[in-house]
Amino acid sequence: MPRAPLTEEQKNALIERLKKAREAKLAEEENKVAEKKAKIEKKSKPKEVEEEPVEVAPKVEPTPVHKEPVVKVAPIEPPVHKTPHKPSPKATKPAKEKYAKLVFYKEPSSKKLKKMQSVLGSSSDEDEAEEKVVKSKAAVAQPVLVPKVDPNEQRKLQYQKLSNLAHHFFDN
Repeated sequence: MPRAPLTEEQKNALIERLKKAREAKLAEEENKVAEKKAKIEKKSKPKEVEEEPVEVAPKVEPTPVHKEPVVKVAPIEPPVHKTPHKPSPKATKPAKEKYAKLVFYKEPSSKKLKKMQSVLGSSSDEDEAEEKVVKSKAAVAQPVLVPKVDPNEQRKLQYQKLSNLAHHFFDN
């Protein structure tokens, strides 16, 4: 629902209120600046030692009296010690309990299988015996025909071989 247009009196009243608010804000800012300057001046001025006026007695010839000026010295205040830092909230938090990570067995990828075989195969006696047989056949100069094995069957054999090596390693 649209508002009714403002009358001249209402506009003038609003303008006056805005002017007064601006003036009040400026006056407030000036007061803040003056307070800051006063604080700075108080800090920068050293405390002056107050001296009491020296009273001199009228001179009497037979007994001369000399009074020394009395100087008031401000009492020495003990040094203010800073309060020790509060420990950070991170340090006060109790440590979280750590649990063992549960990992389910996954069949290793072909890359990992090859890597494991190369590491384990270098020390196994079975592989060395097979290599000697293959080398001796190659020395005869007859082409060696290796029957093609189904990839699934080959994986099963590799898995079985690694399983046997693992059992041999962990059971002994």
